Amino acid sequence: MGYYTMGYYTMGYYTQSGKKIHNPTAYATTGAPMYKTRYDSNNINKPTSIYKAELENGKKYIGKTTQFEKRCYQHFSGQGSRVTQKFKPKHIQEVDKVPGYFADSVEQEYTEKYIDIYGYDNVRGGYYTNSKTLHC
Repeated sequence: MGYYTMGYYTMGYYTQSGKKIHNPTAYATTGAPMYKTRYDSNNINKPTSIYKAELENGKKYIGKTTQFEKRCYQHFSGQGSRVTQKFKPKHIQEVDKVPGYFADSVEQEYTEKYIDIYGYDNVRGGYYTNSKTLHC
């Protein structure tokens, strides 16, 4: 990962005490809090749930969240992603829990796994979230 300096502000990852993390991947595996700036209060390494939603018409949706129950409620109440607004969820199941630093890549792995199983026309998640390409 490249770092650049913008005045006194250096891009990278930091510990809770403000120390620069020199190997973010290794550090993230510990599950310890990580921040994008020394002064940030948003821990990007929160435990993150990866989940699979079984939708109407045999569609599947893979998502990620740090608040699993709240996100399930949003999907079931019609306030979730465009995909779950278009195809109502029937069942949502947590399939993995990972440190937040890894959540995007793990979500993508599950999405591609389910695309291999159920086909591109039936699965959305990760980089493949465009609901307009899912048809009834």
